[in-house]
Amino acid sequence: MLASEDSNLKSIAAHFEELPDPRSKVNREHLLVDVIVISIGAILAGADGPTAIVDGGGDYVFPVKGNQGGLGKAVTEFFADHLKDDFARVKVSRLESTETHHGRIEKRSYFQVNVPDDLPGRQRWKGLRTLRSGDHALVKSTASRPMKSNVRSAA
Repeated sequence: MLASEDSNLKSIAAHFEELPDPRSKVNREHLLVDVIVISIGAILAGADGPTAIVDGGGDYVFPVKGNQGGLGKAVTEFFADHLKDDFARVKVSRLESTETHHGRIEKRSYFQVNVPDDLPGRQRWKGLRTLRSGDHALVKSTASRPMKSNVRSAA
């Protein structure tokens, strides 16, 4: 690494060290500043994000989007299929809650499963271990936001 690159990374780290860590205590294996610097370094280097992060000793959580080589569609279809039978065919970890605040009642549902071996696009994501998806809706309303999903390298 060149001296100027090292100086840039130190400057980035100093900037982010003062941020409060939004992660839960169980997810704080690595310092937040290290996670941010590894991620930014991978992006600046033009490296494949998951590969660079895993090779650097880190873990990742990425939102699933439509521009990831079919992964977004595969994850959406996977969860839609398994929600039909309440995950009867696959082991799932789930968290469901109902919250009342500001005059609203919201129901939240989160699901996490091990990545199936046959998931299309899996080979492009080094270290990919789990899929997570979540949804929330107003209980008294028929409106619901679309489910948001992400992929994760840590179990």
